[in-house]
Amino acid sequence: MIGKDFVFDGVSIPYTTAEGKAAGWYADVKWTGVATRNFTTSRQDFHGTIAKPTFADGKVIDISGEIFSTAKTSRGAAKNIIADLFKVLDFPSEDNELKHLEFTDDDGTDWYIVCKVYTMPQYDHQRGEPVITFSTQLYAPDPLILSAQLQTSNGIYGLWGGIHLPVELPIDLSGAINSLECVNSGNFAAKAKITIVGDILNPKIYNLTSGRFFQLNISMVAGDILIIDTESVTAELNGVSVLGDRADGSNWLFVNSGTNHFLLGGGDFDYNAQNKATILIEWHDTKIV
Repeated sequence: MIGKDFVFDGVSIPYTTAEGKAAGWYADVKWTGVATRNFTTSRQDFHGTIAKPTFADGKVIDISGEIFSTAKTSRGAAKNIIADLFKVLDFPSEDNELKHLEFTDDDGTDWYIVCKVYTMPQYDHQRGEPVITFSTQLYAPDPLILSAQLQTSNGIYGLWGGIHLPVELPIDLSGAINSLECVNSGNFAAKAKITIVGDILNPKIYNLTSGRFFQLNISMVAGDILIIDTESVTAELNGVSVLGDRADGSNWLFVNSGTNHFLLGGGDFDYNAQNKATILIEWHDTKIV
């Protein structure tokens, strides 16, 4: 996976030979490769260790290239462009220094990584030579790569139920009404934003595929808007936090890799008014490489 059409903070990074000739510089962007974080404790009673779960760490993105021109002024102009693009901010903060690195993968899919300048550009230039080599680094605190296209799926008030017999069977006798399908074409669980609108008692959102659910013990009426956001870890009814009404056993919901089936349930389902509450699920296909 090499990628092409790299854009950082809205500025194109010349990559092909033709782009490099036109701009007077080019760069290679190494956006794959993720470090992992592991914690182990030596066992006191036997061989081996006690190992904690393995987590992905942040991603360092190496950028290296060349500035080339027989004219010194042209080399200087290109160097200024690079210095301005990969510079630290005057007053950096968590809110303003994270930017998008956008690119197209080998299969033609558009993706982006949220990252910041990690190291300032370093240059190497021999006197009298028309070529200046340079290198710099970006850093993504979250190692996930997100699709540029926002994915959505919507549905209406549904019902899930059934019975589990007290004998072992190869299937569960259960069923769902008005479930909706969400497909994550990446290889990693995608954070979801869920919007529920309408009249519903104690809304409960199931991911029937993973077995997880998120429920709030609240009463909504027509016109109410509830937004549950796994990215920001918030749940707000008409703009006011209702996390204090989260039901026991609730988990933040993700659109797992592949096909997922979601369902909006509640405490006052009405076969004759299934449209009285609606659900919209939004996510970006997500991968880690």
